[in-house]
Amino acid sequence: MCESLNQVPPSGTRNGAASPWRLGSIVSLVLVLTGCPKPSIPPLDPMLIEKTVRMVNDNLRGAQTGLRARGRVTADFTDPDGSRHRRFLDGTLLIIPPHHVRFDMTVLGKTQILLGSNTDTFWFYLRQDAGTMRWGHHDSVKGSMPAGMPIRPDMIIEALGLSRLDPETTGPNGPVQRIEQQYQQLLYLEHDEVGQGYIEKEYWIERVPDGRLRRIVFRDRIGQVVMQSQLDDYRPLFSGGPELPTRVTIEWPLERGGLTFHIARWELESRLTPDAAPFVLPHELGIEYPRIICIDDDPHPR
Repeated sequence: MCESLNQVPPSGTRNGAASPWRLGSIVSLVLVLTGCPKPSIPPLDPMLIEKTVRMVNDNLRGAQTGLRARGRVTADFTDPDGSRHRRFLDGTLLIIPPHHVRFDMTVLGKTQILLGSNTDTFWFYLRQDAGTMRWGHHDSVKGSMPAGMPIRPDMIIEALGLSRLDPETTGPNGPVQRIEQQYQQLLYLEHDEVGQGYIEKEYWIERVPDGRLRRIVFRDRIGQVVMQSQLDDYRPLFSGGPELPTRVTIEWPLERGGLTFHIARWELESRLTPDAAPFVLPHELGIEYPRIICIDDDPHPR
């Protein structure tokens, strides 16, 4: 228990005021019922950029192979007419970092949302969008949000905090660093076609021993947040192995959408390979959809 707040009761009280021992007893009872306040942990001294990058990458050793996660998904979407929808789904996620992902969200075994990506292409299916399958090549969007896609499938692995950071921290592609009270932030810069620089990504790492990556922010050329993720409840993939988040919240502010994935557990899938069927465009496997739209020729980046 916290330091004792009980006091020796005095022989009496004056003016009908509550005695100190009685107040102390009440406070002690509250602490028993609610728990002692947790002492604040002072933040660590700021680390050099290369050490911060190394700490993030060290935690991902053993997680750069086939992975499977299952759990519950709460997904929120906003239609073009402004109406909002919430779906409660079962989620199955297959990943081989850094490019291969398949995220299948179902109700009673029927796919409601499907997104995927491999080295060259990405795809997104939404059942309520007239069963439309949209797909394209990564080069066609160049960091923008494709038309008709509230989700960038190729960004999911990075949003989950499973992409290793480039260990080369110097030069034009290296990050800059910003120190806040609770977080050490790595800011990755990009330049547009006229050479104007902008912050493309932010990695927020806790300033505590074995600090974990807690937040990732993706911005567009004018500084708007296009996607951000919050990573919580880290648990080891296996005994002594990398710690991975088991509660992931991803938001798309411009699209007024997002999802929360409560992961029951992560599992190694060492037999999963990049050429496996889950990472192939579904319609190339003969799966039929009411509409199939390629966004390469008219991506309408946002």
